[in-house]
Amino acid sequence: MEFFDRFEREPLAEPNDPAWQGWQDAISLLGLEEMRERLRADWENDRILQDEGDREYIENQITLAQNLAPGDSSLFVREGVTAIDDPVTALAWLPIEEETQTRKSAKNRAGRLDPAAAIALDDSEIEWLDGFLARKQNPDAPMALESIEEVDGFFCALLAGPEDASADEFIPIIWSKDGLTNDGTRPRYDSNEQAEYVESLLKRHWQTISLQLDRDYPHPPVLERLWVESAADYWAVGFVRGVTARASAWGHRSREQDIASFLGGILAIATDPEESPDQVLKSAERAKFLKILPMALVHLHCLWRGRPSPYRLRRRSETITGPRIARKIGRNDPCPCGSGQKYKRCCGLSTSEIIEW
Repeated sequence: MEFFDRFEREPLAEPNDPAWQGWQDAISLLGLEEMRERLRADWENDRILQDEGDREYIENQITLAQNLAPGDSSLFVREGVTAIDDPVTALAWLPIEEETQTRKSAKNRAGRLDPAAAIALDDSEIEWLDGFLARKQNPDAPMALESIEEVDGFFCALLAGPEDASADEFIPIIWSKDGLTNDGTRPRYDSNEQAEYVESLLKRHWQTISLQLDRDYPHPPVLERLWVESAADYWAVGFVRGVTARASAWGHRSREQDIASFLGGILAIATDPEESPDQVLKSAERAKFLKILPMALVHLHCLWRGRPSPYRLRRRSETITGPRIARKIGRNDPCPCGSGQKYKRCCGLSTSEIIEW
C-alpha cells in the first residue's frame, strides 16, 4: 500500500506509461477500495486512458475482489496472473509458445498453409502497435482509430470490399480526426525510426489481409476481447468506417442479399446498445456471426471481384436492415454475385462450404 500510494502521489511514471496499467491492475485485482477514488481521479486527469466500458470493468473487478475469500486467487488466474516460484521453470514455456504460435499461424482449420505467414505480424508486434495506437494521440486532434482491432476492421472493409483500395491512400486516414478522410493529422513520433517502424507494421498488416483474401484464405479478425458481450465492437466500428470511406462504391451494391446481410450483422455489432437496444445482436447470434466472419470476408471479397466463392452464405431469415424480398434462384439464372456466370457455375457450386449464422 505504501508503494501504491507513493507511485501515484509523486508520481513515479509519466502519464499513460504502461506502469500505470500495472498500478491499476494491481488495485483492481487486490480489491483496494481505499484506492478507488484516486484511480478515478487519474482516469479524469488522463494519467490512464480508459474508455467508459473499461472503467466499468475495473470498477466491477474491485468490487468482485472484495467479495472473494482471503487467499482466493481465482481472479488472478482468470486474468492470467499467477505466482512465480522458479523463474527458470516459469520462463521455459516461452520458446515452446513461440514455436506453437508459429505453427498455428501457418495453418487454418482445414490445415492449409497461410499464404501470408512470412509477413504476418506476430503477437508482440500486434501488441506493440496496439499500444502505440492507444497512447500516441495528438491532444490537439484526437484520432478516430485508437486500437489495432479498429484498424483491422478498417482494413478488412477496404480490402474485402470494392477493388482498387490503396494502402498509400487509406493508411494516413488512421490518424485523421474523423477516420474517413486524410486531413493531414499525424501522431507524435519519438523519432524518424519509430515513424518508419509504425508505417512498416501497418503496411505489412495491410498486405497480410490482402494476400489472404486474394488466395481465399480466411483472415482471422484481430480482437482484443473474446467471449464477452461486447466482443468485436471496435472491429465492427472500424469496418463501418472503412465502408463509409468508400460510401459511393458500397452504395451501388449494398442491397444485394449477401452484402446486405453481412453489413446488417456488422452494423448490429457496432450499434450502441443504449441508443438502439432493439438492433443489437443477442449473445448467441453474435457468437455465430463471429465464428463465420473469417469465411464471410472471403465470400465478400469474391462477390466484389465477380469470381466464384469457396463459401455459400446461408443467411438468417431476416436481416437487421429490414425485410427483403426473397426469391428462388434457378441453377441456370445469372448468379446474384454479379460474376456474369450462371448460378450453378458460380455460388451455386455444390462444393462450396456453407457458412450460416
